[in-house]
Amino acid sequence: MGVSSGAAAVNAPKSGISRLAALVLRKAVGADLHNREPFNLHWQRGAGAVPKHAQNARTASRLLDLAADALEDIGQLGLAYPFPSLTVAQAKTARADGAVGSALIAVDADAKTDALLSRVTRLCARQIFGVQVENDPWNAPWLSETPASCVELMAYRRREGEAAYEKRFYGEIEIATRLTRPRGVTIGASTEHFGGDGEMTQVLRDAGAAGLMGIEQAVGQAAFLSALQRYVEQNAGGVGTLEALEAALEAATGSDWSGYLADMLAS
Repeated sequence: MGVSSGAAAVNAPKSGISRLAALVLRKAVGADLHNREPFNLHWQRGAGAVPKHAQNARTASRLLDLAADALEDIGQLGLAYPFPSLTVAQAKTARADGAVGSALIAVDADAKTDALLSRVTRLCARQIFGVQVENDPWNAPWLSETPASCVELMAYRRREGEAAYEKRFYGEIEIATRLTRPRGVTIGASTEHFGGDGEMTQVLRDAGAAGLMGIEQAVGQAAFLSALQRYVEQNAGGVGTLEALEAALEAATGSDWSGYLADMLAS
Protein backbone atom coordinates (compact mmCIF):
# COMPACT_ATOMS: atom_id res chain seq x y z
CA MET A 1 0.00 0.00 0.00
CA GLY A 2 1.56 3.29 -1.08
CA VAL A 3 0.99 6.84 0.07
CA SER A 4 1.24 9.84 -2.19
CA SER A 5 0.16 13.44 -1.86
CA GLY A 6 -1.81 15.41 -4.38
CA ALA A 7 -4.97 17.41 -4.98
CA ALA A 8 -8.23 15.63 -4.21
CA ALA A 9 -10.27 14.80 -7.29
CA VAL A 10 -14.03 14.31 -7.12
CA ASN A 11 -15.50 12.34 -10.00
CA ALA A 12 -18.82 13.54 -11.39
CA PRO A 13 -21.72 11.44 -10.12
CA LYS A 14 -23.53 9.13 -12.49
CA SER A 15 -26.62 10.43 -14.27
CA GLY A 16 -29.69 10.08 -12.09
CA ILE A 17 -27.97 11.58 -9.05
CA SER A 18 -29.46 15.03 -8.69
CA ARG A 19 -27.42 18.06 -9.80
CA LEU A 20 -28.02 19.58 -6.36
CA ALA A 21 -26.53 16.54 -4.65
CA ALA A 22 -23.50 16.73 -6.93
CA LEU A 23 -22.97 20.41 -6.12
CA VAL A 24 -23.37 19.79 -2.38
CA LEU A 25 -20.89 16.92 -2.56
CA ARG A 26 -18.29 18.95 -4.47
CA LYS A 27 -18.68 21.91 -2.15
CA ALA A 28 -18.39 19.73 0.97
CA VAL A 29 -15.29 17.91 -0.23
CA GLY A 30 -13.71 21.11 -1.51
CA ALA A 31 -14.34 22.94 1.75
CA ASP A 32 -12.99 20.09 3.82
CA LEU A 33 -9.77 19.75 1.85
CA HIS A 34 -9.23 23.40 0.94
CA ASN A 35 -5.60 24.46 1.33
CA ARG A 36 -4.65 21.05 2.70
CA GLU A 37 -2.25 18.46 1.41
CA PRO A 38 -4.40 15.30 1.43
CA PHE A 39 -2.95 11.82 1.39
CA ASN A 40 -3.93 9.46 -1.39
CA LEU A 41 -3.84 5.81 -0.27
CA HIS A 42 -4.53 2.89 -2.57
CA TRP A 43 -6.00 -0.33 -1.29
CA GLN A 44 -5.63 -3.31 -3.60
CA ARG A 45 -7.58 -6.52 -3.10
CA GLY A 46 -8.29 -8.59 -6.16
CA ALA A 47 -9.37 -6.31 -8.99
CA GLY A 48 -10.65 -3.54 -6.72
CA ALA A 49 -8.89 -0.40 -5.55
CA VAL A 50 -9.93 2.27 -3.08
CA PRO A 51 -8.23 5.67 -3.43
CA LYS A 52 -8.56 7.73 -0.26
CA HIS A 53 -8.67 11.48 0.38
CA ALA A 54 -8.40 12.68 3.98
CA GLN A 55 -6.78 15.32 6.16
CA ASN A 56 -3.93 13.17 7.43
CA ALA A 57 -2.39 9.74 7.03
CA ARG A 58 -3.92 8.33 10.22
CA THR A 59 -7.47 9.28 9.21
CA ALA A 60 -6.88 8.09 5.66
CA SER A 61 -5.62 4.74 6.88
CA ARG A 62 -8.59 4.36 9.21
CA LEU A 63 -11.10 5.11 6.45
CA LEU A 64 -9.21 2.86 4.08
CA ASP A 65 -9.45 -0.10 6.43
CA LEU A 66 -13.15 0.52 7.06
CA ALA A 67 -13.93 0.78 3.33
CA ALA A 68 -12.08 -2.49 2.71
CA ASP A 69 -14.01 -4.18 5.52
CA ALA A 70 -17.33 -2.79 4.25
CA LEU A 71 -16.76 -4.01 0.69
CA GLU A 72 -15.72 -7.42 1.99
CA ASP A 73 -18.81 -7.67 4.20
CA ILE A 74 -21.09 -6.76 1.29
CA GLY A 75 -19.38 -9.31 -0.94
CA GLN A 76 -19.80 -12.05 1.67
CA LEU A 77 -23.55 -11.49 1.48
CA GLY A 78 -23.42 -12.27 -2.24
CA LEU A 79 -23.90 -8.69 -3.45
CA ALA A 80 -21.38 -7.42 -5.97
CA TYR A 81 -19.94 -3.91 -5.66
CA PRO A 82 -20.55 -2.55 -9.18
CA PHE A 83 -17.36 -0.57 -9.89
CA PRO A 84 -13.66 -1.46 -10.19
CA SER A 85 -12.69 1.25 -7.70
CA LEU A 86 -14.07 3.36 -4.88
CA THR A 87 -13.00 6.85 -3.84
CA VAL A 88 -13.62 7.68 -0.19
CA ALA A 89 -13.36 11.33 0.84
CA GLN A 90 -13.40 12.72 4.35
CA ALA A 91 -16.05 15.46 4.31
CA LYS A 92 -18.82 17.06 6.30
CA THR A 93 -21.85 16.68 4.04
CA ALA A 94 -24.72 17.70 6.35
CA ARG A 95 -26.15 14.20 5.72
CA ALA A 96 -26.76 11.70 8.50
CA ASP A 97 -24.53 9.07 6.87
CA GLY A 98 -22.68 11.01 4.19
CA ALA A 99 -23.05 11.44 0.45
CA VAL A 100 -22.64 9.17 -2.56
CA GLY A 101 -21.68 9.61 -6.19
CA SER A 102 -20.66 7.12 -8.84
CA ALA A 103 -17.84 5.06 -7.27
CA LEU A 104 -17.46 7.74 -4.58
CA ILE A 105 -18.57 8.18 -0.99
CA ALA A 106 -18.03 11.20 1.24
CA VAL A 107 -18.16 10.62 4.99
CA ASP A 108 -17.29 12.48 8.17
CA ALA A 109 -14.64 10.46 10.01
CA ASP A 110 -15.52 11.92 13.42
CA ALA A 111 -17.22 8.84 14.92
CA LYS A 112 -16.36 5.71 16.87
CA THR A 113 -15.12 2.81 14.78
CA ASP A 114 -18.29 0.66 15.00
CA ALA A 115 -20.57 3.56 14.08
CA LEU A 116 -18.27 4.66 11.28
CA LEU A 117 -18.08 1.14 9.84
CA SER A 118 -21.89 0.99 9.79
CA ARG A 119 -21.99 4.36 8.05
CA VAL A 120 -19.38 3.40 5.46
CA THR A 121 -21.10 0.05 4.81
CA ARG A 122 -24.43 1.77 4.14
CA LEU A 123 -22.77 4.24 1.79
CA CYS A 124 -21.02 1.42 -0.08
CA ALA A 125 -24.30 -0.48 -0.35
CA ARG A 126 -25.92 2.63 -1.81
CA GLN A 127 -23.51 2.31 -4.72
CA ILE A 128 -25.68 -0.70 -5.58
CA PHE A 129 -29.05 0.61 -4.40
CA GLY A 130 -29.02 4.17 -5.69
CA VAL A 131 -26.23 4.37 -8.27
CA GLN A 132 -26.16 1.02 -10.09
CA VAL A 133 -29.94 0.90 -9.75
CA GLU A 134 -31.05 4.51 -9.84
CA ASN A 135 -34.12 5.97 -8.15
CA ASP A 136 -36.41 8.86 -8.85
CA PRO A 137 -36.06 11.64 -6.23
CA TRP A 138 -39.32 10.84 -4.43
CA ASN A 139 -38.63 7.16 -3.86
CA ALA A 140 -34.88 7.45 -3.24
CA PRO A 141 -35.07 7.01 0.58
CA TRP A 142 -37.23 3.90 0.25
CA LEU A 143 -35.24 2.19 -2.51
CA SER A 144 -31.73 3.35 -1.67
CA GLU A 145 -31.24 4.02 2.03
CA THR A 146 -33.69 1.33 3.20
CA PRO A 147 -32.15 -1.68 1.36
CA ALA A 148 -28.65 -0.32 2.04
CA SER A 149 -29.49 -0.28 5.75
CA CYS A 150 -30.70 -3.89 5.48
CA VAL A 151 -27.40 -4.91 3.90
CA GLU A 152 -25.49 -3.19 6.70
CA LEU A 153 -27.64 -4.88 9.37
CA MET A 154 -27.12 -8.31 7.83
CA ALA A 155 -23.38 -7.66 7.64
CA TYR A 156 -23.40 -6.57 11.29
CA ARG A 157 -25.26 -9.74 12.33
CA ARG A 158 -22.83 -11.91 10.38
CA ARG A 159 -19.87 -10.16 11.98
CA GLU A 160 -21.05 -9.67 15.58
CA GLY A 161 -23.54 -12.49 16.09
CA GLU A 162 -27.29 -12.80 16.66
CA ALA A 163 -27.34 -11.49 20.25
CA ALA A 164 -25.50 -8.26 19.38
CA TYR A 165 -27.70 -7.81 16.32
CA GLU A 166 -30.95 -8.18 18.26
CA LYS A 167 -29.77 -5.75 20.92
CA ARG A 168 -28.93 -3.16 18.28
CA PHE A 169 -32.00 -3.84 16.14
CA TYR A 170 -34.51 -3.35 18.96
CA GLY A 171 -32.54 -0.57 20.60
CA GLU A 172 -31.81 1.53 17.51
CA ILE A 173 -33.79 0.40 14.44
CA GLU A 174 -37.19 -1.01 15.38
CA ILE A 175 -38.02 2.04 17.48
CA ALA A 176 -38.39 4.04 14.27
CA THR A 177 -41.56 2.10 13.44
CA ARG A 178 -43.20 3.77 16.43
CA LEU A 179 -42.39 7.34 15.37
CA THR A 180 -45.05 9.50 13.74
CA ARG A 181 -44.20 10.90 10.34
CA PRO A 182 -44.76 14.57 9.51
CA ARG A 183 -48.03 15.37 7.79
CA GLY A 184 -47.94 14.68 4.08
CA VAL A 185 -45.02 12.25 4.10
CA THR A 186 -46.23 9.18 2.24
CA ILE A 187 -44.81 6.88 -0.42
CA GLY A 188 -43.95 9.00 -3.43
CA ALA A 189 -44.40 12.29 -1.56
CA SER A 190 -41.86 15.01 -0.80
CA THR A 191 -39.82 14.66 2.39
CA GLU A 192 -39.55 18.41 2.93
CA HIS A 193 -41.70 18.33 6.08
CA PHE A 194 -38.95 16.72 8.14
CA GLY A 195 -37.05 18.92 10.56
CA GLY A 196 -33.68 17.75 9.27
CA ASP A 197 -31.78 14.97 7.55
CA GLY A 198 -31.18 13.07 10.79
CA GLU A 199 -34.90 12.99 11.56
CA MET A 200 -35.79 11.93 8.04
CA THR A 201 -33.14 9.21 8.09
CA GLN A 202 -34.42 7.68 11.32
CA VAL A 203 -38.06 7.65 10.25
CA LEU A 204 -37.59 6.57 6.64
CA ARG A 205 -34.40 4.53 6.51
CA ASP A 206 -34.70 2.77 9.85
CA ALA A 207 -38.47 2.18 9.71
CA GLY A 208 -38.16 0.82 6.19
CA ALA A 209 -35.20 -1.33 7.17
CA ALA A 210 -37.13 -2.74 10.13
CA GLY A 211 -39.91 -3.74 7.75
CA LEU A 212 -37.57 -5.33 5.22
CA MET A 213 -35.68 -7.19 7.93
CA GLY A 214 -39.05 -8.55 9.05
CA ILE A 215 -39.48 -9.94 5.54
CA GLU A 216 -35.96 -11.41 5.72
CA GLN A 217 -36.86 -13.18 8.96
CA ALA A 218 -40.09 -14.53 7.42
CA VAL A 219 -38.68 -15.85 4.14
CA GLY A 220 -35.12 -16.63 5.26
CA GLN A 221 -31.88 -14.85 4.45
CA ALA A 222 -31.10 -16.95 1.38
CA ALA A 223 -34.42 -16.11 -0.32
CA PHE A 224 -34.23 -12.48 0.74
CA LEU A 225 -30.71 -12.03 -0.62
CA SER A 226 -31.74 -13.83 -3.79
CA ALA A 227 -34.52 -11.26 -4.21
CA LEU A 228 -32.11 -8.36 -3.73
CA GLN A 229 -29.67 -9.89 -6.21
CA ARG A 230 -32.44 -10.41 -8.77
CA TYR A 231 -33.70 -6.85 -8.27
CA VAL A 232 -30.22 -5.46 -8.93
CA GLU A 233 -29.55 -7.70 -11.93
CA GLN A 234 -32.84 -6.86 -13.61
CA ASN A 235 -32.76 -3.13 -12.90
CA ALA A 236 -29.07 -2.23 -13.17
CA GLY A 237 -28.65 0.86 -15.32
CA GLY A 238 -32.32 1.71 -14.95
CA VAL A 239 -34.64 3.22 -12.38
CA GLY A 240 -35.83 0.96 -9.59
CA THR A 241 -39.43 0.82 -8.37
CA LEU A 242 -41.25 -0.74 -5.44
CA GLU A 243 -43.08 -2.95 -7.95
CA ALA A 244 -39.75 -4.24 -9.31
CA LEU A 245 -38.59 -5.13 -5.81
CA GLU A 246 -41.90 -6.88 -5.13
CA ALA A 247 -41.51 -8.84 -8.38
CA ALA A 248 -38.03 -9.92 -7.28
CA LEU A 249 -39.42 -11.06 -3.93
CA GLU A 250 -42.15 -13.02 -5.70
CA ALA A 251 -39.62 -14.74 -7.97
CA ALA A 252 -37.40 -15.65 -5.02
CA THR A 253 -40.13 -16.85 -2.66
CA GLY A 254 -43.00 -17.99 -4.88
CA SER A 255 -45.41 -15.73 -2.97
CA ASP A 256 -47.40 -12.76 -4.22
CA TRP A 257 -45.99 -9.49 -2.81
CA SER A 258 -48.04 -7.11 -4.97
CA GLY A 259 -48.60 -3.84 -3.12
CA TYR A 260 -47.03 -5.15 0.08
CA LEU A 261 -44.06 -2.81 0.21
CA ALA A 262 -46.11 0.33 -0.42
CA ASP A 263 -48.56 -0.71 2.31
CA MET A 264 -45.73 -1.53 4.71
CA LEU A 265 -43.85 1.73 4.16
CA ALA A 266 -47.05 3.80 4.32
CA SER A 267 -48.19 2.31 7.62
